[in-house]
Amino acid sequence: MAKIVNIQLLVNANNEAQIVDGLNDALRSIVHPMGSGYAQDSFILDYNLSASLPATTEVEQDIANGSYEECAAFQEVGNNKAAVEHFLLHIEEDVEPKLIGPFENEAALLAKAIEVNRHSPDDGLFRVTADRAGKIEVDSFTGDDLIGHPAAVEICAAFFRGETPLERMATSRHFSCAHEGDEVLVDVNLIDALEKYTGDDLVIDHGEVNEIMIPAMTARARVRKEQWEQSVADGSTELGFTEWREMIVQDLPRARTALNKNGTQR
Repeated sequence: MAKIVNIQLLVNANNEAQIVDGLNDALRSIVHPMGSGYAQDSFILDYNLSASLPATTEVEQDIANGSYEECAAFQEVGNNKAAVEHFLLHIEEDVEPKLIGPFENEAALLAKAIEVNRHSPDDGLFRVTADRAGKIEVDSFTGDDLIGHPAAVEICAAFFRGETPLERMATSRHFSCAHEGDEVLVDVNLIDALEKYTGDDLVIDHGEVNEIMIPAMTARARVRKEQWEQSVADGSTELGFTEWREMIVQDLPRARTALNKNGTQR
């Protein structure tokens, strides 16, 4: 009896044509000729390439710094029950449709929608979700969705580029960032907006020189496997890398600890 088996692959490429060509070349060497392969005695008779899903930012960063663990990418997809992709539908001048994305999550989509709305306030904007079953939903934004914090959108964009725009220099008491030529001090409104747009807690960590405020997922990616290996070697932990890394990130102070009760910095 023949079976159809679903397999997930993690590939180090982003261009769809490159992915298809590379997988075709690789798979034909193990597929039977009836499936356009050249492995005459193979029990793999045929294959079909379906749509790809983007890896999460955390997986991308783990690959880049060499700390990726086997099957981590597939666990991330499994944790996302709907496996939904997020897109922004931009109707330029309410005439020309442009689909932007996919975005890793709803927060990243919202940050982009606010950015587009600031430059093109009269254009149509809609959120689009598509799941692996092919179900597509289109929803509108509310006015409140698109107002946004004036500095938060640019800071979020910097976060997604891997930058650390929120710093507390050794000579300063306060976390701040540059926005449109001015220094902006971090307060509760900015933290609220950033945590809404990133969908993550902000934490305080040490940069190369200064203290920095970053999303927890970024802090996770900064923890290197070599640090864990050293902790295992000196007997300070018996945890696996993923659990140990999570413990390290959970121990970092949250951004709100830098605030007074009135929402300003201490």
